Amino acid sequence: MEVYKDLISGTEYFSNAKPIKPVSDGKEEEKIDGLCYVETTKQAADGGAVDIGCGNEFGGAGEDEGADDSVETKLDQLLAFPDIQEDPIPFASFKQFRDDYFKPYMKALQKVKKDKGHFETKEDQKAFQTRMQGIMGWVKANFSSIDFYQANEPTTTNDEGKEVFNSLVFAHWAEGATTPHFCYIMDGYEMVKY
Repeated sequence: MEVYKDLISGTEYFSNAKPIKPVSDGKEEEKIDGLCYVETTKQAADGGAVDIGCGNEFGGAGEDEGADDSVETKLDQLLAFPDIQEDPIPFASFKQFRDDYFKPYMKALQKVKKDKGHFETKEDQKAFQTRMQGIMGWVKANFSSIDFYQANEPTTTNDEGKEVFNSLVFAHWAEGATTPHFCYIMDGYEMVKY
């Protein structure tokens, strides 16, 4: 299994247990370079099955029986990766997201990638910046349909003693969806095989 850890903090965010797919712009179906997603499902918080209310369609009990609302449910990605907070961050505006989180995160991530030797050439660094600008544009275009999740420890102290942001998860709610896609900035993670 491949697990993806935050490049800054080492926190596990997702794995290849589910297909990792590229995010598209939704209009022309152009892929957003460097942004991928994993589909989520609802599961019972205790790990049991969730009654989705389809009567006996799938071998359930009553004909018109509804969903069992007494069962606490969580998104499976939050159950599988418990170091991710369950409560979304309430950014008031795209500007707040961009200025308070994205720009500082991009700067910190660029430094970490440079320190770890991920940029072999200046072109590699420029390509990273181009990917990040494209991702920021996608977030701006979809801001009203995104919830933002972060690790339980949202910042890490770097070598210089400064606190830097860890990666965010963009929970994108497509129109009519009952669960979001969890979207990840792939430059922000390193893959570890188990």
